[in-house]
Amino acid sequence: MSSQAKTAARIAAIIKDLRLRLGYSQQAFSDRLGLSLVIVNRFEKGHVLPNAGSLVKLEQVALRHGFHDYAAVFHQALYSDCVPCIGGDPYCPCQDGDLCHYRGPDAWPIPRRDTENMPLDAKDKIDLENLKERFTYHAPTGEQPAAYEKLRAKALEFATLIVETCPSSPERSTALTGLDAVVMFSNASIARNQSAE
Repeated sequence: MSSQAKTAARIAAIIKDLRLRLGYSQQAFSDRLGLSLVIVNRFEKGHVLPNAGSLVKLEQVALRHGFHDYAAVFHQALYSDCVPCIGGDPYCPCQDGDLCHYRGPDAWPIPRRDTENMPLDAKDKIDLENLKERFTYHAPTGEQPAAYEKLRAKALEFATLIVETCPSSPERSTALTGLDAVVMFSNASIARNQSAE
């Protein structure tokens, strides 16, 4: 049996055990996780490993119900190539001689990999530059104040039409909030991009 197959089999056993301890049918558990019945069935049979999104959901459900040992396994699987275990744990997918990091629920939370000193890759650098641009104050220049006022005037005109035409309701409130967001993002578009044009 390959290492990945062993990992899938052991995670399958944990998922099934967690579901049974919570008293859920496969259908109820899949609904709780927001996943299809077919995928939960395949997880439990060890046919597929949960992806990162599914591992996060499984970890959250386990934590919410006090199953910290299972949550730790899902958490570590998310950040490791090998699901960690307690020595002798039947769920351990590690082969003999592999280093296990998991030391049980008393050691919760499991320390994550040291990312503080990891070098940034090109995508991270682009993301950081983008964040700096997005969260830096952009003082209005040139014609920008006039553009802001024009947008706000038209938005006020439309907001007034909404209030006069639509009955007071949650939907009307949502429409006005959406219009507020439209103005905000339109202004941000001018502030962040006009100088680049």
